[in-house]
Amino acid sequence: MWNRTRTLIAVLWIVSLVAVARWASAQGDPVLHTLQPPVVYAGEDVGFRVYPRAWNEQPVGRIVVRIDGEWREVQIRPETSR
Repeated sequence: MWNRTRTLIAVLWIVSLVAVARWASAQGDPVLHTLQPPVVYAGEDVGFRVYPRAWNEQPVGRIVVRIDGEWREVQIRPETSR
């Protein structure tokens, strides 16, 4: 009886390790795994830098502005009341 209980506990432990390993391997970052440079869709001084698409095929990007010929990312902050 004691050996059967030990075997059952060992099997359950191994199954739980396999389940956790599979779950952890599925948690990778699906965005930005590419060597392609981002594309900037822009007017003269304001644009949108598009990165490779996310896993759900929606465009991912950031708002950028051109300062001295260089595109820089913008930080958007919420409006505060006075």
